[in-house]
Amino acid sequence: MSDELTCHVCERTFKSMGRLGSHNNTKKHCSRLELFNKTKQLEKVKVYKESAKKTKQDNKEAGTFRCELCHHNYGSNSDLSKHKRTKKHNRAVDKSDSPVKELLNINEFLDKEEN
Repeated sequence: MSDELTCHVCERTFKSMGRLGSHNNTKKHCSRLELFNKTKQLEKVKVYKESAKKTKQDNKEAGTFRCELCHHNYGSNSDLSKHKRTKKHNRAVDKSDSPVKELLNINEFLDKEEN
């Protein structure tokens, strides 16, 4: 085992578990940890959006429009858009582990950080 312990969020090293534990309870560490977690969520949203964009392009080329979450195909983009406004689709979004539902919370958090 190494003589030093590292906080990977703050990139600081400590010589004992006690000091690392004390550091983990500081406001500065907790704030950085929250930002670190939100950044990871934003990365997941970015990947999801890129995947959705590719799926939309693939659907357009194939002449079908698919809701990947509900696994339904539609004949037009407007039909897919209507589907995405339904209660059934919104319940599926709420039940899923999709990062899209986190997007509003993340944007809200980042707006607070900027002020």
